[in-house]
Amino acid sequence: SPGTEEDQPYDKFTIRKISCQKNKRKHYRYINYSEKCCHDLICIVLRIRKNIYKHNQDQSDQNRHGADEKGNRDVRVMRNIEYCSALAFDLFLPGVRSPEERSPVVFLVHGEAPIQSLKGAGQFISIGETLASKGIAAVSFDRRKRIDGVPIHEILSDIAACRDFVGEHAEEYGIDSGRTAVWGFSAGVPFALYSGLHHDPEGVRCLVCYYGFGDFASLDSLIGKESGEA
Repeated sequence: SPGTEEDQPYDKFTIRKISCQKNKRKHYRYINYSEKCCHDLICIVLRIRKNIYKHNQDQSDQNRHGADEKGNRDVRVMRNIEYCSALAFDLFLPGVRSPEERSPVVFLVHGEAPIQSLKGAGQFISIGETLASKGIAAVSFDRRKRIDGVPIHEILSDIAACRDFVGEHAEEYGIDSGRTAVWGFSAGVPFALYSGLHHDPEGVRCLVCYYGFGDFASLDSLIGKESGEA
């Protein structure tokens, strides 16, 4: 590992270093993206943090309990929490918190791919750890997929069920569901938009649309699914 904890710029990649505690030793995990993609992700994380903390300016990351001088925290992960039949999520949490502290939460809505489980894909692990290291909880969850012929309204019900489950267990997880962000990726963007605007919108402080469509008709056209739902 490099001897510095600063971001390391290279010609083709930017490596973002996150420290975490494991077996009482300091390890490092790396997020490898193209330089522009890495820059965009970091900017999104900072924008999310700005939006969900804007009503709590007195609780900036740098002076919150358990953060180092750069505002980073250790990360703990709870994996494979079932929120409905055959569907589960991974929960990324700041590792050190005061008992009364509640973290804002970001739901990561994946896109469409012929893979059984997408919640554990590398990009979602990296983003979940990045958010948690900044004091923001992250939920990476599996949902049913449109490419498998699942109706749009049933996919939306999966997302609603996940958000409701986390909300019902907010005290247990140390989460403030009144400070929620919904981040959609690729073909997951229209589902994230709908969820953020129509399902408990009062608690949603931030919506992120990451390289995706803004409507279901475009999504269905791309993947060859035609229905009256879109």
